[in-house]
Amino acid sequence: MRKGGDCLSSIFKRKLRKGREWRTLHLRDWEKALKRYGIDETEKLEKCEKMVSARACSNHPNEHPMIFKTRHYDSPYCPVCTIRRWEKETNDIYQQLKGLSTIFFHLVFTLPPIIRDKVRTKEDFKKFRKIVRDTITATVGGVPGGPMSIHLYGDHDPGKLKPHVHVIIPNFTVLPDGAVKRFDYIPEDVLKREYLKRLKRRFKTEFKGIPVVYIQWFPESKLYHKVRYLVHPPFEISDIEEIDLEHNEITLRMEGEFNHRKKTVRVPAVMLIRSLQLDRKRGHRYQWFGFMSYNARERYRKYLYIPYKRKPEKAKCPVCGANTVHIGYIDADGLELSPWVYGDFMAIFDDRRVMEEFRKHPPPDFIIEAPA
Repeated sequence: MRKGGDCLSSIFKRKLRKGREWRTLHLRDWEKALKRYGIDETEKLEKCEKMVSARACSNHPNEHPMIFKTRHYDSPYCPVCTIRRWEKETNDIYQQLKGLSTIFFHLVFTLPPIIRDKVRTKEDFKKFRKIVRDTITATVGGVPGGPMSIHLYGDHDPGKLKPHVHVIIPNFTVLPDGAVKRFDYIPEDVLKREYLKRLKRRFKTEFKGIPVVYIQWFPESKLYHKVRYLVHPPFEISDIEEIDLEHNEITLRMEGEFNHRKKTVRVPAVMLIRSLQLDRKRGHRYQWFGFMSYNARERYRKYLYIPYKRKPEKAKCPVCGANTVHIGYIDADGLELSPWVYGDFMAIFDDRRVMEEFRKHPPPDFIIEAPA
């Protein structure tokens, strides 16, 4: 069985390479399409990964090698930024869920068409999430927990807005007395009945039929792939194959999550851009609920092991281990920085001659000095 770390490195490195190739081919047309709808991200899109942050050792700034790191603006309209954010969120969830259980459940809650058109604002998404939380709690009993995420579009019809919620939960809940209750299945009829009752009461709408609800159990070996799909962005901008400015249409070459069959979809440019704006309005791409929520973790920590989210460590000097301080930014556009910068990863001067050459011929407007 492949480890999650190996999957992360291979999958997302391939996607980042694809995003950088896309930026070379479609950046100018994409900027023009954004400006037509009042969005100006020119500076962020052009300088993303071209500005390099330089950090020096706080104890020996002129003796020890400096550390360089590419700069990102976390723009929702940049393919590299969205893929990096996707990778980070996937890794965070996977590291906190693995080891909790050997069996997990993947639940999907959809909306009927009459309610689907009403879900647009951040408050509507918040109300939708609460309905799902209450439904799961009423069905399995106790306090369940796990991540949930709202997807705006389906895989089968990506050009049509279809909000739905994906949830991953382990096969146990925590009872009020602190005992852990395990379950081997979730009754589908009870889950649908509880969901339908809360849906009508919250949105105050009557409709015929029962909304579609999917239930699937899976072993821990498939957890990483399920988590990656849970935090999947609405559209990968790197999937853009052609931007037709004359007809305001965009062609996407999309790959299915499970069948991996590529299909071509032609959508209006305004629909794609508004979907990215709507994705920001729904709040966080994922949320923890139940005993996995950050407010409840301390309360349930004595009953079961829940790993905390570790804060990223600050960059240390590779020689003496001291803290590093930010000196400034280098405009790396057109410069040969391959010995110092490698993709998104931190790189140091392994060769003293390379560092001396950089000090003799620094980039314009860049001064190497001891920090105050």
